Amino acid sequence: MLTDLKARKLSPSEKPISDGSVSGLYLFPSTQTGVGKWIFRYVSPRTKKRRDMGLGRYPDVPIRDARSVALEARQLLDAGRDPLECKRENEATARQAISIPTFEAAARLVHADIAPGFKNEKHAAQWITTLERYVFPKIGNVAVTDLRANDFATSLRSIWLTKPETASRVRQRCRAGCAPPRTRSVERRHNSPQQTSPAAPQKEQPTNGWILLRHAQHSAGVPMACFVTAASIPQRRPTTVPIFSISDG
Repeated sequence: MLTDLKARKLSPSEKPISDGSVSGLYLFPSTQTGVGKWIFRYVSPRTKKRRDMGLGRYPDVPIRDARSVALEARQLLDAGRDPLECKRENEATARQAISIPTFEAAARLVHADIAPGFKNEKHAAQWITTLERYVFPKIGNVAVTDLRANDFATSLRSIWLTKPETASRVRQRCRAGCAPPRTRSVERRHNSPQQTSPAAPQKEQPTNGWILLRHAQHSAGVPMACFVTAASIPQRRPTTVPIFSISDG
């Protein structure tokens, strides 16, 4: 079984040393004595071809850690899976997760884009402070691709009847922050976005134009539009409530 004593004596002219604990794990020599490269060698269950999976540099990656990773790879093989393909799939998933912002992060990016267009700093500040008060505490940390219409309805339920104008404005701001930056296009227009309901009030419009955020394309499971009607919100008295719409404009 490979030990640190043996590994530290590994010279550039020697052959790779088998770990002896996990089948397929080898320490390959480098140009410097006592320094090597971990390789997990196996046969892919899919292609039936030999593959080498790098596990890092010794002594930066100690023997115990290399064995642990190699053992996990061996378990994947026993389950009929290719360790390298699994690794690449996991890396792709991690990159995608990093590229998808939370609703709060997306909304703050939108606010940074449109803030210069407001008439004064007070109006610019109100745009984000209402989200900070009513929405971020409830869904701010949720990835934009995981949000559904009911999430926004729940956030505004407490003020929809008591503060309808505020709720309507916050609804509009939610729509602006709903599109993930990786799929949205930004367009400045001098006209107001299309109304989702005749009863809906006019949308806020900065002097230098409204920035529309819309989905250029959508991955599976990401809604093109989320709709919440007045029927989903408890009503204590007869009233006309605008349709709650989170759409791609």
